[in-house]
Amino acid sequence: VLTYGAIWAAAGWWAATRAGWPPHTAGLIVVRWAALPAVGGLLLASPFFTALDPAPLGLAFVRGESSDLPRWLLFWLPALLPGLAGALFLARPQPVTRSQVIVLAGVLGLLPLVWAAAMLMSGDGAEVWRRGAGWATVVVLIAGVAGVLLRSLSSARDHRGQETALWLLGAAGAVLLATEFVHIDDQFPGRLNTVFKFWFHAWAIVSVAGGALLAMAVDRWLTARSSSTAEDARVRQRPGRMATAVFAGAGLIWVASTVTPPLMAISRARETQDAGLSAIAHLEERGDGLYAAVTWGLETLDPARDVVVEAVDESYGDGNRFSSFTGVATLLGWPGHERQWRADVREAERRDAVAAIYLGDGAARDRAVRDWGVTHVLVGDAERIAFGPTPAITQAGWPLAFEDGVTQVFEVPASVRGAAGTETR
Repeated sequence: VLTYGAIWAAAGWWAATRAGWPPHTAGLIVVRWAALPAVGGLLLASPFFTALDPAPLGLAFVRGESSDLPRWLLFWLPALLPGLAGALFLARPQPVTRSQVIVLAGVLGLLPLVWAAAMLMSGDGAEVWRRGAGWATVVVLIAGVAGVLLRSLSSARDHRGQETALWLLGAAGAVLLATEFVHIDDQFPGRLNTVFKFWFHAWAIVSVAGGALLAMAVDRWLTARSSSTAEDARVRQRPGRMATAVFAGAGLIWVASTVTPPLMAISRARETQDAGLSAIAHLEERGDGLYAAVTWGLETLDPARDVVVEAVDESYGDGNRFSSFTGVATLLGWPGHERQWRADVREAERRDAVAAIYLGDGAARDRAVRDWGVTHVLVGDAERIAFGPTPAITQAGWPLAFEDGVTQVFEVPASVRGAAGTETR
C-alpha cells in the first residue's frame, strides 16, 4: 500500500494531468481508483501493524558497495527488455524541449552529486574513486530513466496508458538508482536488505509496465499491418528497421531468459519427495519424526493458546522448525530475524529460559515454564545436538504427548504451569 501505492498513484495522477485534467481533479480520480484496495490492504494488515514493535531504522549513504554493470545487466536485462523494446517500438514521440532534458538530467544527477559531496565532506573522498566501474551502472541508469521519462513527456496526450506505463518504468529505474547511493540503516550490514526489498519492488513494477508496453507495441504493429485508409496514416507509420531488429532481438533474449523456471520444475520433479504443493513434504525425507510431529501439531495444538519450546538456531538453521510449520508460538526462533523486526527482543532472557527448560533443575525449569507460558517442549535432532543426547527435560517425568523416531513432544503438567505468563505474546 505505502510503496507500490505511492508510485502507482503518482503515475496515475501524472497521466491524468497530461490528459488535460486539472491537478485536483486528477487527484480525485486517483483517490477514487485507489481508495478501496488501499483501505482493504491496510485492514488486512492491521493485526500485523498493531502488534509490530519495530527496531529503530534510519537512512545512510552506501559505502564500499556498488553494482558492476555486467552483473547488473545479467540480473535486470531480462526483466527490462519487454518494457524497453515496447517503448522503442511505440509511436514516434513528439519533440521535447532542451529545458526538459536539462531539468530531468539535473534531478536524476542530484543524488550522485549529494552522495559524492557527503563522501568528500566526511573525509572519505577515496570512496568516490573506489566505486570504479560501478559508475558505469549509474550512467546507464540515469540515461535509461531520463530516456523513458522523456518518452513519457513526449507521448501524445491521448495515450494515457502509454504514459502511465512509461512513468512506472522510469519510477522503477529511479528506485534502482537510489539504492546505489542510499540504504536503510538496519540490522543488516551495508545495503543488503535494502537491495533485497527495493529491488523486489522494482521487479514487480518493471514487470507490469513491461507487459503493458509490450502489449501496446504489438497492438500497434498489428494495427499498422491492417490499416489502409488515409485517416489511419498516423497509426500506419511503421517503426524503422532498427527498432524492429532491436524488438526481435530483445524478444529472443527474453525468451532465452525464461528457461530457468521450467528447468527448476524438472529438477524438483526428479527429487525423491512426492510432487505437490506441501511446504513440509521434504521433512518426511529426514526420517527423524519431525514431519509426523508437525502434522500432529497442526491437528492438535492451538496457536492462540499453546507455546512450544524448541532449540534456538540462527537464520535458516534447523531450529524453530516446529513453530515455523505449525504457527504455534515459541520463545525464540531465529534471533537474527527477531533483532531485525523488534526493538526489544530480550534475547538473553529468552535464551536463558530455553536453556533452563532443557537443562535446568526442577525449580529453574518450572519457573521458566511459568514465566513464559510454555505448554509443550520439543526434543528432536536439533535439541539433542544443542543440549546433549538426553537433555534433563527427558527425565522430568512430564507426559509424553507425541513420539515418533527421535522426536518427542512433552506436555507441561497443569500443576507446573500454574499461572502461565504471556511474555511470548
